[in-house]
Amino acid sequence: MLAAGKAKWHDVAMMRSAFLGGVLLAASGLVACGDDTTGAGGAGGGSTSDASSSASGTPTSSSGTPASSSNSGSGGDPTGSGGSPGTGGDPGAGGSPGTGGDPGTGGAPGTGGAPGTGGAPPVDVEIIDCEGVVADVEVGTIGSRAYDPNNITLAPGGIIHFDPAGGFHDFDSVDGSWPDTETSVETCLQFNVIGQYTATCSIHGFTAEIGVFGKD
Repeated sequence: MLAAGKAKWHDVAMMRSAFLGGVLLAASGLVACGDDTTGAGGAGGGSTSDASSSASGTPTSSSGTPASSSNSGSGGDPTGSGGSPGTGGDPGAGGSPGTGGDPGTGGAPGTGGAPGTGGAPPVDVEIIDCEGVVADVEVGTIGSRAYDPNNITLAPGGIIHFDPAGGFHDFDSVDGSWPDTETSVETCLQFNVIGQYTATCSIHGFTAEIGVFGKD
């Protein structure tokens, strides 16, 4: 009877071992399912558990192997990637170049200067300095009666040199064509304009004819 009791106890132990093995296999399956259902972003792992009771409610022994914890899921990317930067706007077109100003009008032409007045007309006859002069005709006197020569011809610009030779004579113009001359003094006269002239001695009254011919 003791042997029968031992055999029965042995059978009970074997059944318990088989039951515990089934429970462990079931727990391992649940853990695997937990890992599959937890997403990459899931948080937390599976909890360890002792061997659970069977469907019939039989408790597991305290020596059961605890269930392995599930791997924790990787968290989502906390920072979303920023959007691409926008492209800048097209550059604005430059303004049209300004047109240049109109050319300025030139100044009014200057008026020409007033025409110059011609030189003063030459004096018909002028008394000049005898020093250094080369005369065209030398005139003297014959006593107190006449000039010598008393009929004279000249070209315009011709010169007469009158020499009283110490006598009391002069060589004045009858019609005032030249200023009166000094008495008893040598006198030189230049005849510039074509014409007929008469000289006289204001003291004795004799005369000389002077004709100026040719181009002025």
